[in-house]
Amino acid sequence: MDTLYILTVSGDLAEYYDRQQGEGAWDALTADDQAKIVRSVRGALDGYMEDREIAFEYGIEDSGIA
Repeated sequence: MDTLYILTVSGDLAEYYDRQQGEGAWDALTADDQAKIVRSVRGALDGYMEDREIAFEYGIEDSGIA
């Protein structure tokens, strides 16, 4: 299978988080909190890849951080 798009933490996820929580919110998180969100979003992408924002929203919510 060809890859159409690769989601990035530093770009896609951090930008989404900042849009939802306020500019600079991603950078204000601890490294552990960022890692927890990344793990949650990675798991959410398995079921919701058709809409990355749903996966981001679900993963962030599931992490219990935001």
